[in-house]
Amino acid sequence: MGTGLWLTSPAGPDLSDVSRSSYPEIHRAIVKNMNTQNQPALRRSGNMRPVDFTNPPVVETAFAIVFAPIKSWSLLHFGLLWDRYRKTYPYSEVKLPTGSVQVEGIDLALGQNVDLRALPLRCWYVDASKNQLVQIQNNAFIRNWRRMDDPLHYIHYDEFRPLFVDDWTTYKRFLIDENLPQPEVWQCEVTYVNHLLRGKEWESPTDLRRMFPFWEQKMSKTSDFDISAFSFNAVLPDKKGQLQVIANPILRSDGKEAIQLTITASGKPQGSSDEYVLEWLDMGHDYVVNFFADFTSPNMHSYWGRTR
Repeated sequence: MGTGLWLTSPAGPDLSDVSRSSYPEIHRAIVKNMNTQNQPALRRSGNMRPVDFTNPPVVETAFAIVFAPIKSWSLLHFGLLWDRYRKTYPYSEVKLPTGSVQVEGIDLALGQNVDLRALPLRCWYVDASKNQLVQIQNNAFIRNWRRMDDPLHYIHYDEFRPLFVDDWTTYKRFLIDENLPQPEVWQCEVTYVNHLLRGKEWESPTDLRRMFPFWEQKMSKTSDFDISAFSFNAVLPDKKGQLQVIANPILRSDGKEAIQLTITASGKPQGSSDEYVLEWLDMGHDYVVNFFADFTSPNMHSYWGRTR
């Protein structure tokens, strides 16, 4: 799986100092527009601290659990599952699946009398505010928060986590009641998407040096070399997964220019139990937010209202 597979608004919402010693375990770096030798790496989990902001630039979060395809899952189960979610998520949307899916026993040749109940699809269950949703497909459970309006109360992790647990528990209980197998978890993913707006966080591409001090260390102050996009991967300590960072300029649907900074932690938990899954998601969240805090400048932290 890759960054962005589970995001609902890839071009934005529908709004009409990092030291070398802190990051010793870089595995691979692919940096567009410049080459660097010393990349920011990752703190070990035992050295991480809580990170929080009153008004962070986050526009979407996605917490995903990817598992072996559920045998005997069919289109009819999406409707039955919605009955469980409907009080909280009164709206639904049907989408094409994302990532890798397996299709067996389906021949879509014209005129064939085939059973399409196993057709691979993805269903969204969306709350009344359109800010919270659950995505389900045959091999994945995804819980999203997205900023559809501005200003909007940001859902902090200590608020989001119990909502995730409730929705995941509902899904697993549904599988039991329908005599379907429990998920055999292959991977967990935590993604945070941030929009740094022109006219707000920055005015010109040279301001990226101010927002991301790491680049300031790599370029002389007299250099006219500006960074507009970059990406790199880092291995999580103890081979618990990887962190992928992508920054690129975008034009949002509301016409605003932004630098979209997407940070994704992904890896396989020790097992498929809720304890192991939540343990990995907690760890993945900690790596994402600590990297964001280490990679962005103290001036930007003040602007976003960092509280810890």
